[in-house]
Amino acid sequence: MAPESDLPREPPGVFYPVSDDAGQSGFQSVVIHLLLDLLEDYFVFVGANQFLYYKQGDPRSVVAPDVYATPDLPFQTGHLPRPT
Repeated sequence: MAPESDLPREPPGVFYPVSDDAGQSGFQSVVIHLLLDLLEDYFVFVGANQFLYYKQGDPRSVVAPDVYATPDLPFQTGHLPRPT
């Protein structure tokens, strides 16, 4: 049995989309992969093409950067530090 999470649960009916069906050009893909490779040498974690929801319970509060970096963030798959 999996341990219970201490994170708050979403209200029923809240849906967070995982895709926006917006395509990108081949050139954009090359630039994104180049930037990822370069930034990985300087930051703890870099990511790309992911939705980042910044307000819990509001799927409209979202950004989707092509590339982002998280300096000084201890990253562990599936676990982010709780805000204080």
